Amino acid sequence: MSRRMLPSSPAGRIRLLLQHSRVSEEQLARVLDLPPGVAAADILAGSYELSAADLVAVAELLDVPVTVLSGQVPISGHLGVSLRLGTVEAPDVPAEALEYADRILRYKGLLDSWLGASRSPLAGVGMSTDKYYVRAGRESAQRVRDGLQLGEEPIPDLVELAERLGFPVVFCLLPEGMHGLAVQDEREGVTTRLIVVSTRGPWMMQRYTVAHELGHSLYKDDGQVIVDLVEIPDRLPELRADSFARHLLLPSAALKHEVTRGRREGLRGMS
Repeated sequence: MSRRMLPSSPAGRIRLLLQHSRVSEEQLARVLDLPPGVAAADILAGSYELSAADLVAVAELLDVPVTVLSGQVPISGHLGVSLRLGTVEAPDVPAEALEYADRILRYKGLLDSWLGASRSPLAGVGMSTDKYYVRAGRESAQRVRDGLQLGEEPIPDLVELAERLGFPVVFCLLPEGMHGLAVQDEREGVTTRLIVVSTRGPWMMQRYTVAHELGHSLYKDDGQVIVDLVEIPDRLPELRADSFARHLLLPSAALKHEVTRGRREGLRGMS
């Protein structure tokens, strides 16, 4: 089911979600306390207009945000609802990994509603829009380092850095050949991105995956679920995320310094 095929009316969205739930029409009629002469079928047909309070009651019954029923958030923009409807375009990703990501996103939404969403320290720093994507990734990595005053030294805790920028990081077992995921969610009308890293493989690979997915997240690349595989990337956003990761982890100046130092030590050892 594509985004264009999803119902545009509250009645249509309720009807679709009802078909993919264990809620009956009788339960729907009961929770709405419908007036005489009005049946659940009238709700589903769109011939009875629901109030804001009615939408809240139905949202609680169906376990979805009221913003999905009202149309403020498209069904395809909410990961949990997309999973329920089977519309997530990530066929090779285990359902357990996406369900875990959805649970973390739900927790984050709850915490943000209590404490308020934190402001990213890079809020005033824009990513490079250079049309040469490899150069754009390199320039953006340097902007991140400069914006956070990281200098040229290695980043000791990359997970902490990603989460400080507003992107939760979770680890779980993914299939062979799949490094990680960048998950996008629009629950409550606010776009949130989460990074999933495969626990398969050495920590250095996991660390690189965090940096790669961070590149996708900072660039706000399209896709509810972006799947990153072992194979050499052939899409421009993947090339940019790869360039970003390489230069975030090892800036050109630091690499040049290490090469120079290695040559000096090598010459010293030969003397």
